[in-house]
Amino acid sequence: MQRHVVARVDDDGQLGVGGGGAESAGEARTADAARQGDDSPHCGIQPTKQLLRRLNAVTDRVWAVIVARVGNGAKSRLAGALSPSQRRTLALAMLGDVVDVCMQARDVLAGTLAVVDEAARYVVLRAGALILDDPGDGDMNAAVAAAVRSASRRGATSVLVLPGDVPSITSRDVATLVAAAGHAERAVIVAASRDGDGTNALLLRPPDVIAPAFGPPSVDRHLRAGLAAGAFTRVQTNLGLARDVDTPADLAALVDLAEPRVGPKTAAALAALLPAGRYAPLTPRSAALHGAGPALSHRDREREFYSELFYSEL
Repeated sequence: MQRHVVARVDDDGQLGVGGGGAESAGEARTADAARQGDDSPHCGIQPTKQLLRRLNAVTDRVWAVIVARVGNGAKSRLAGALSPSQRRTLALAMLGDVVDVCMQARDVLAGTLAVVDEAARYVVLRAGALILDDPGDGDMNAAVAAAVRSASRRGATSVLVLPGDVPSITSRDVATLVAAAGHAERAVIVAASRDGDGTNALLLRPPDVIAPAFGPPSVDRHLRAGLAAGAFTRVQTNLGLARDVDTPADLAALVDLAEPRVGPKTAAALAALLPAGRYAPLTPRSAALHGAGPALSHRDREREFYSELFYSEL
């Protein structure tokens, strides 16, 4: 019976594996031979398998797919802690950090595509990522599926699906998730949220190996779908991206982290929104940029705000 693997990232950066062996005896023998410098041919079909695996590793094109909504109604569960404009500011900052990490991981990722609403277009374009307009129907899984199809048309052989609200994501997280799939032709790698129920990243190889099924408890749904599809499945834990921001408790934990455990844009937003670690309104200048000052177009206000807050030293 096929089993999934639960893995975590240890403090020394190595993958810890539990819940069932990750490699077969044959694979273990091959790995031992490689470690001993054994370059001699092996009998039977083994050279063909090795060649295919190496070829797969060389030709795999992984695209990041980011889905985020930062317009009206974004982060509504933070309403008791932040005003609508503050929630939007925080959502934009977190998205900016996620996109930046993906753009910096070009040794692992072949491209980055973001599905965003109008309010976030400038953030994504400034980072240099591609944009796919949000269908606007509120269906997260439909938006993810559309982005996955778009990445496939651009040549992706694997996709890494990410939300826009994981500001503690690092390039190491991205590399760990891609490496977790190994040489498997079909793989589903699920990065769990801190509570273990939500999916904070989903690596799919090939991109259509399963349909996205986000929304708690999505970890179990994604695992079951992966196993049913005959794919190698793994739950990855203890990553920076396990921390998302949906509730006031999440926000309080994020404030406790501060720099450098969150991205620079999120850190800047927290400093502006929550001085001295307390919930507080924006500074007068930033408040003006959110609508209380001189009349500016939406685009001009967006650009001026980001020029002030995220692209200059505070």
